[in-house]
Amino acid sequence: MKDIYWCPPDDKLEIPEFLLNGGIFEALSSYTLESFRELLKELERFNESVTSKKKRKQICERQIPFILDIKMMVMGCHFFIHQKKKLKYWNDWIDIPWVKNPYRCVFEYRSREDFKINHHLAHLEDSYTLLSIKEVQNFQKVFKDFFKPMDLSLWIKMLDHWKEALERNQDITDIMGPPPYKVYDAILKLFEASYLAISWADYSYLPPNNHVWEHYLGSPCEGYQASNPFENIILIFNTNSYYEIQEVIKVIYSNSKKEDTFLIQNVTSFRFTLKWLLQTGWVLLQTDYYPTTWLNPDILDYINCPFSIEELRIWKPKYLSTAESENLNITLSILYHDIDVREFIYEVEDRLIQYIANKQAIEINDSDLNIETTLLKILDVITLLATDFCKRRIKDRLNYKKT
Repeated sequence: MKDIYWCPPDDKLEIPEFLLNGGIFEALSSYTLESFRELLKELERFNESVTSKKKRKQICERQIPFILDIKMMVMGCHFFIHQKKKLKYWNDWIDIPWVKNPYRCVFEYRSREDFKINHHLAHLEDSYTLLSIKEVQNFQKVFKDFFKPMDLSLWIKMLDHWKEALERNQDITDIMGPPPYKVYDAILKLFEASYLAISWADYSYLPPNNHVWEHYLGSPCEGYQASNPFENIILIFNTNSYYEIQEVIKVIYSNSKKEDTFLIQNVTSFRFTLKWLLQTGWVLLQTDYYPTTWLNPDILDYINCPFSIEELRIWKPKYLSTAESENLNITLSILYHDIDVREFIYEVEDRLIQYIANKQAIEINDSDLNIETTLLKILDVITLLATDFCKRRIKDRLNYKKT
């Protein structure tokens, strides 16, 4: 571990690495979550029941450096808290408040796999087990809570006693009695939080719905903010207005066939637009909590408005009732109920391709009409959210459509 009194960096971007160089990086360098958990379990079970001298010696040889690494981790976490406070360092990933997702799927409309998809640890790629929702949102909470029952000096004293016992081939309880209540869980949770802190420092920190985009929908997002569904609303109205998207939906689900040059020329664009529309509506229903910044229109670099500035003032949803417009999470919950969004996207894409490829009109049935209605309602919901962002934005770079 480097000298904790060395000067912090001038570059703010280097501060995360500085905070972890107080011991966390070095202490965790040789472990995965699984290997650390196994060694801690071995330490916990090491007592008089292990009678073989050879086995006891082997365990002690493994555990002495392990305890030294635990000690370094504990000191590193204390360094992190102390130095971050001293530097008055604020980070927009871990220091922001979180709020309940206002568009979360209503409980009665959730699928059987909803709990698994939206478990608060589901987005993490490693086998975390102990971190709570608030601790995943801000791993610093674990660091601070760790030192509430025992301060740094008591932790160091206890770990030094453990090391001395193992050096004498004794149980760690021989010197100071049994460890404090849940001390092993506290150490493991501290390791999990430290492991998460490393991903934060090397900019691989995952947003709460990363797995929803990447693994469920197969649409990986580049960066933390890119997972914000409101970022995707920007993409939906990137080149096309509300009325253009609405017209495409109505055309491909119509009984008549006409030569639509605009649609043919922009078929790829509309294919992705409809895909993003359906994905975004579904993603809005997932994840229990959002960082507050995700609901702030001024956090976005720019916003693509679905309308011209004149139309924005007067537009009202055509396909939603007043009740549906006022309760968007309920409306979306009903629209996506019992729908596999991935299959639904394929159906809509197939319909678009068939419309372009076939020279004759495609006969529509009740199922097609239901899909058309669902698409138009989802479009209205997404448009309401987009217009709300436009109206609440204070910063410039609001891109209106041409009249």
